[in-house]
Amino acid sequence: MASARLSRLLAPAPSNARLFDDHRFRGLLSDEDWGRLPLATWRELMDLYYPNTNWLTLRRDVFDRLYRYKQLHGLPTWDAALERLLALAEEQVPYESPAGRRDRQRRPL
Repeated sequence: MASARLSRLLAPAPSNARLFDDHRFRGLLSDEDWGRLPLATWRELMDLYYPNTNWLTLRRDVFDRLYRYKQLHGLPTWDAALERLLALAEEQVPYESPAGRRDRQRRPL
């Protein structure tokens, strides 16, 4: 019974379909089936509904600071906020590549 439901879930999603939270997905499986959901299946579903993304967990106070930064600078996405912060940090301390070469020149403060 669970395999038929999972087969439907693993079918290509319509372009406008999004999985907004675990509760919507959770409702498709019984309590017993949910507890036995293989990790590989979970990863497949996450890749299907959220392609090319990773999950990041933040403390609430850190999230609140990041949210305020995003709002203050009028940034439309979380990616834009983090990319801007990373670019500013890399200006201060150049990134060392694994080969030990500097990818950016150090700029004066």
